[in-house]
Amino acid sequence: MIRYSENGFWVERTDDVYRIGLSPKGQDDLGTVSFVEISADDVLDRSEPFLSVEAAKAVTDLLPPLNAQVVEWHKDIEDNPDLLNREFADSNWVVKVSAVNEEEYLALSEQDFPFVD
Repeated sequence: MIRYSENGFWVERTDDVYRIGLSPKGQDDLGTVSFVEISADDVLDRSEPFLSVEAAKAVTDLLPPLNAQVVEWHKDIEDNPDLLNREFADSNWVVKVSAVNEEEYLALSEQDFPFVD
């Protein structure tokens, strides 16, 4: 099942691993991504940026939608930031995580948030 955060991420759970990527709302909010720098941290903290993105509309430090333990970073997005502009989860994911609080995950929306102009 895929859930969505208000700050533009999708979160897909497969067993105990969660994959986080940029949702259509996130893509719309940012515009075309041209540069990506991912954190080297092993832990995601919802109050600390985990991704820095330069895009058409802004240079932004993005906060993760969940507190979690990092399993794997999608390092290819740093060399090929265009992957975040794609709509397919196999391309535009950022990180795989575990040790997610179930209540935090279930608090995410089942639908991507509407675009706000």
